[in-house]
Amino acid sequence: MPRPNLPKILSIVFLSASLQTACDDTGSNKTGPASEQQVGNIESMLQAFEKDVEQEAAVLAPNASGESAAMKSATVALAGNPETGRKVFKKCAVCHRAEKNAGKKVGPNLWGIVDREKGTVEGFKFSAAIKNAGGTWTEADLDGYIKSPKKFLPGSRMAFAGIRKPQARADLIAYLKSLTD
Repeated sequence: MPRPNLPKILSIVFLSASLQTACDDTGSNKTGPASEQQVGNIESMLQAFEKDVEQEAAVLAPNASGESAAMKSATVALAGNPETGRKVFKKCAVCHRAEKNAGKKVGPNLWGIVDREKGTVEGFKFSAAIKNAGGTWTEADLDGYIKSPKKFLPGSRMAFAGIRKPQARADLIAYLKSLTD
């Protein structure tokens, strides 16, 4: 269950208090119609609050891989251990090599994959999904792909189901980062 978002709760409390103050800026307990200025104050506060909620929703909304931007950045922010990642790589080694100029197996050689353009290992026939993905293999993209290849990149031919544990993915990415000249 997600933890309460204290800043958001405080924003709601502040908004409630501000609305009460905006509706009664004299400090009295009189009731009556709100002035145009009071209505304008309330509308401005509500618009600002809605904008905050929309921005937070965008960060928390899951993408195609089922992760939110906040979750993805949290995984990538974990300190990965390349030595532990080398052990995690044993799962990958069934289909991939990770040595310079070692060629391919069932999957492409992963030497130098971090920041490499997607779908560009010479001699390997990539799926249309990877060829058309565009961009480079950033740590965030690798994290999403390693977690669930088919969810992250529908149409991918990689048969591996993925690695669910964020720390294991961070360790593996740290190892993959070490595979460079």
